[in-house]
Amino acid sequence: MGEIASMILDGTLDSETFEYLGEPVGYPRTAHDEQAERRVKRTKERRERRKRSKARAARKDGGSNA
Repeated sequence: MGEIASMILDGTLDSETFEYLGEPVGYPRTAHDEQAERRVKRTKERRERRKRSKARAARKDGGSNA
């Protein structure tokens, strides 16, 4: 197997465009996969921030009503 094929299979290169993606991850991937993962991560982070904000507001409201 050639060096480029190995790099595609270990995830170093994009399996569709052959662009460099970074360190090997052990499986083929694409830049599209990376974008989707970042989008999911940002969504989770936003949800966590909203949840913490709501919890702070509830504690603040609960303390002033007591």
